[in-house]
Amino acid sequence: MGRRNLLIITASFFGLFWILAACDSKPGKEGPTNPLDRENTGDPFALAVDFTDGEVTLSWEALDIPGLQAYALLRRASADTEFIRVDTVGAETTSWTDPSPDYFATLRYRITAIGANGAESDTTGRSTVTIRVPPYLLIAGGDASTAKRAVGLEVKASRVDSIRISEDSLFAGAPWGAFDADTSWVLSEGMGEKTLYLGVMRGDEDTTVSSSVLTAATNGSILLAGGDSTTATRDVAASLSAEQIVLVILSADSLLGDNGDDSLTFDTLATFADSVWTWTFDEALGIKRLYAGFWNEFGLDTTVVDSILPDGLETASVLLAEGADTVTTPTVALAISAVATEMKLASSREGLAGVEWETLRTDTTWGLGETVGTYYVYAQFRNDFVDSLIDPVKDSIFLDPRVLAIEITSPEDSAFLYDEDSTSIEGTVVIPTGSSGPDSVTVVVDGLRSSAVIVDSTWTVPWKIDLDPADTTAVSVYAIVKDQTGTVADGITVFILPKQ
Repeated sequence: MGRRNLLIITASFFGLFWILAACDSKPGKEGPTNPLDRENTGDPFALAVDFTDGEVTLSWEALDIPGLQAYALLRRASADTEFIRVDTVGAETTSWTDPSPDYFATLRYRITAIGANGAESDTTGRSTVTIRVPPYLLIAGGDASTAKRAVGLEVKASRVDSIRISEDSLFAGAPWGAFDADTSWVLSEGMGEKTLYLGVMRGDEDTTVSSSVLTAATNGSILLAGGDSTTATRDVAASLSAEQIVLVILSADSLLGDNGDDSLTFDTLATFADSVWTWTFDEALGIKRLYAGFWNEFGLDTTVVDSILPDGLETASVLLAEGADTVTTPTVALAISAVATEMKLASSREGLAGVEWETLRTDTTWGLGETVGTYYVYAQFRNDFVDSLIDPVKDSIFLDPRVLAIEITSPEDSAFLYDEDSTSIEGTVVIPTGSSGPDSVTVVVDGLRSSAVIVDSTWTVPWKIDLDPADTTAVSVYAIVKDQTGTVADGITVFILPKQ
């Protein structure tokens, strides 16, 4: 094949390619998917329509057409003689919600494409989408729940003669009346789901739609005494929380019918958190329960209960010096544990009779005696449920006011002694009762250590002075004793003179 023929074939191939491309993308050319092609009778948009939550929404497939500028939406209602353009949207858009559809009507929709030069695709032979749009009823602005019986209604219906509204699906006793797009309704009492029925009439045609709303939960709660399990007083704080209520009733009766009920009524719907009221229980021992019923405008929504136990003082106690067996000081800490309102303290059971009642204190001090011995504290308690007949409780502790101590009694501090004299170092020691030691004293003379045995709280160490001083010389003498509580010492200074 010659070069000339090859060029002719190549040119023919590319010419065919552009012709085929034009058929699919340019107005006025043949093509299977281009709506701007007037001879294309297919459905490249795949237009669909839906009615949800009172809105009519169109959706379509995006077109991949060079130079596509926009889509035009057309609508025809039952009363219209032809399709009317209702909106134009951008080329990137694939859905559209009708801002003003007719309700209680049949609507037809079409869509067209607008090209780069403003040319609009032909609708001849194009399929339409059709939807029967029912009347629409919206309760309380579309809220999921309401605490108010009086609610606003939004009614959507086009060119109707009359409407009627009822909570009865058969509209018993509900008359037909003039159409009003914005009206109101007082819902019936009782908690739960409330359904309203809307009847719409035009000529001989009528239809019914419905809408529902839930009554709002009050979410009422109660907590006695901040969550404590026991109480010393008949007056107990009740912490209440609730949402959108008009009434709360407190009662010791689960049926909320006791003559002693407390009623708290609100002029408008009230909401509060952890608001505290006081409830007074009776004097009897045994578990106490307080019920709280919460009402909104529909009636009783929630009944809750909390309980608390009057304390019988069986576990009351006193504790001296944090439970120590022995102390050395005559005043010690006294810890008191009792769910009580008042108390008496005495050093003996008999002494309680002569002591006045005082307000409960949980931490105080208690005075013992001045001598070694065992001391007691007796305590008696009472509260709003238990009187002073409750047996007293007690605790005891041993007082040993002595502490480890040592003293050098001979020779005297700053005494003058002669070299080569024979003398002794003597002293006393105090060993606290209960101490496991010591049984000896360490004496240190000018750095030399000796041991002295303790006998009846005294000790003695012989001392032969042998220093041979050239002149008067100061010598330090120490006595040291230790036990498990620590170490104590005493020291003196003596002067050694040369031998006469």
